Amino acid sequence: MIERPYQIEYVHNISETEVVDSLNCWVKFNHCKHELPFTASPTDSETHGRNLYKRLRDGEFGEVHPKGSFPSVASHLMTGPRHIGLKPETISFLHQGLTEANLENSRGTPRGIVLVWSALLEIALSEVIRSRLPDANVAKTLGGKISQVSKSGFLSDADDYEDLIAIRDIRNQAAHSLGFSCFGHLRQDEAVFKAYGRLYAGYAEAMYHEVCDLIFVARFVFSTSCLGSIERVWRMKND
Repeated sequence: MIERPYQIEYVHNISETEVVDSLNCWVKFNHCKHELPFTASPTDSETHGRNLYKRLRDGEFGEVHPKGSFPSVASHLMTGPRHIGLKPETISFLHQGLTEANLENSRGTPRGIVLVWSALLEIALSEVIRSRLPDANVAKTLGGKISQVSKSGFLSDADDYEDLIAIRDIRNQAAHSLGFSCFGHLRQDEAVFKAYGRLYAGYAEAMYHEVCDLIFVARFVFSTSCLGSIERVWRMKND
């Protein structure tokens, strides 16, 4: 398990971009299973992005080539077995929560990230219940809403239900436990650690090594699984 992510293993194809003070490159980070295209900037919101830009400008990884020196290559991210593409309607729905999600992401608080993304999922479930069951009272809790859509037969795939339960278990620990600041806190509850393992395998394992860092889990395992689950839930609305 990786303890310190964002350690650079190698960089190549470094070039200027259309934007001043911005460099394109391909980089292999230690927590990633594959190299990735990366645009480095001195104003990157993440420390690793700013540090990479400085090291590129200092020539640590070789020559910086002029813009257009390398063919433009689309990023082919490895996706997990539970990956699902987002439809335009889902993207439109997500806009209402992206400001808060980005704010928590910039603050670097795993609890905040988990609670914002699970709140978006809960809103999506409420919308589906109101749409499909107009005479029903919407359950008050995330777990209650999951149970409601499951018992109503809206979940056609057992894996969809298990993903929702895993998200609920991690969300509940974030909401109701004092300890939710390090990866070790996930291990304190067997059900929560099992939930993490399920979501990692379904949404992150193809792309990332396991990282012993809760903020990484919140950003790249939990939020990704919420995106997939929100898409699946949103599709129920019009089924």
